[in-house]
Amino acid sequence: MNRIFLIIATMMITGACCSSPGYLQVYDLICENLTDPLGIDTTTPRFSWKLSSELNGTKQKAYQILVSADRQLLEEGKADLWDTGKVKSSASVMVPYKGKELRARSLAYWKVGVWDEKSGKPVWSDIFSFSVGLLEPGDWEGFYIGMSRDDANPECPLLYKQFVINENSPRTFLHVNSLGYHEVYLNGTRVGDEVLSPSVTQFNKRSQAVTYDVSLYVRQGRNDLVICLGRGWYQPGLPGVVYEGPLVKAQMETLNDGKWETLLVSDTEWSCRESGYTQIGNWGPWRSGCERVEAGKLLNDFTSVTLDAVAWNAVQKIDVPPLPVSPCMTEPNRIRGNAHPVRISRMEDGNWLVDMGKVIVGWFEIKFPTLKEGQEIIMEYSDHLIDGRLFNQNQQDRYIASGKNNETFRNKFNYHGFQYIKISNLPVQPSLDDIRAYLIHTDFKDASSFQCSDPDMNAIHDMIHYAIRCLSLGGYTVDCPHIERLGYGGDGNAGTKTAQTMFDMAPLYVNWMQAWADCIREDGGMPHTAPNPYRAGGGPYWCGFIITSSWDT
Repeated sequence: MNRIFLIIATMMITGACCSSPGYLQVYDLICENLTDPLGIDTTTPRFSWKLSSELNGTKQKAYQILVSADRQLLEEGKADLWDTGKVKSSASVMVPYKGKELRARSLAYWKVGVWDEKSGKPVWSDIFSFSVGLLEPGDWEGFYIGMSRDDANPECPLLYKQFVINENSPRTFLHVNSLGYHEVYLNGTRVGDEVLSPSVTQFNKRSQAVTYDVSLYVRQGRNDLVICLGRGWYQPGLPGVVYEGPLVKAQMETLNDGKWETLLVSDTEWSCRESGYTQIGNWGPWRSGCERVEAGKLLNDFTSVTLDAVAWNAVQKIDVPPLPVSPCMTEPNRIRGNAHPVRISRMEDGNWLVDMGKVIVGWFEIKFPTLKEGQEIIMEYSDHLIDGRLFNQNQQDRYIASGKNNETFRNKFNYHGFQYIKISNLPVQPSLDDIRAYLIHTDFKDASSFQCSDPDMNAIHDMIHYAIRCLSLGGYTVDCPHIERLGYGGDGNAGTKTAQTMFDMAPLYVNWMQAWADCIREDGGMPHTAPNPYRAGGGPYWCGFIITSSWDT
């Protein structure tokens, strides 16, 4: 009798646990395959989510999506933009929005409730958000500005705007459309952690805009906005490039009483000056070069005290052909790893050879001992040695010392593919701790893992996994990061299935497919790379990537 009671009680407890929402979770909510995206390129976004359950065989039987312009409403279980009600469906991937009309600048919050075969009430996700970007030419009020070639070298300027805010706003967004790379600083603080932004595009067809939430950076009273620019692929002579230096169009908007008001735009009221960075090479094959830094021209920071203490010039308005400006729809480039060298040895010529232990794609950083003013340190990079000597790949940085203490070099608007670095004109051997390399790639997530009892198979998997990370920088995948940096279709065809299995790369491929579409010629022909800055070789397997990739992704 006691055993029967125990069995019945156990069944009751188990049944109660199964009917409780505690065993089921809704997670990884994404809008247009991105988490909490700002400035998306559509007014009909698509929503996806995943389920996690402690019970095998759990299935989604129904869902409910709530979308609201007010986060508080969602916390109360209400929605003023879209309430699907209970929808009997197992769909959880790319469910299209069908609520009230969204427009450019729309800011919305959303969550999902899910029923399985056991739950009587929905299990709700956390709240996520998205915003719609500037979609039409008329949404932009400013124009492109850059540094005048009459003032100085315009290839890597600082653009500066001082502005005043009288009242704080709950949300303030900054839209940045740069032709070339950019970094944003507001009131002395770096906005975001993106690097080498935005993604690469075909400049004679379109450029990209990045939206930043600067709500926590602005303050009542005086504000100082600095945008640093670097050429990147915006190189004279390439398709769509109309100026010797990078350009930017920017617009800051603040939300007041449910309406967006323009706070500032890029115009001739901005100021500019040299940054201290210039370019080595022109990004042609074997000419990616890198950066020359004159430390004496660098600003210590971008605080108001420092900005007020230096001279500024007027920016120049630059006329650019009216081409589409698309919100960036892939994850940004980010630093995704770092490493110190494994050894530093003295070369026959008296210079230093640094060995990172393995090839890495990204930035190089070194803390110098005390240097003399004007002393030039040369850093040359390669991915292999020949007879113990650095193979020349024309990857080189130069640092001109200021003579101050604690000088440090770090890349900013270029990158390398390297394992070895030759450091010339440095009299003292640097320590391993004084040098660091940073792995940079588009910030996609792992989608799978692999491990077996065969160490060779594990090593092959890990090699491929790392190689894909090293080749996926800028919203597309390239043949090599140090020689051409081109998105060859043949390489894409060979690696797409593997890349998509290992990583969640849907946004990257959407970005890359847009570049391929932009490269279609008037007669319907296709190039071998996209973007296609200059002539490159291949065959039908290369040109056909725009077709085959859509079936492989």
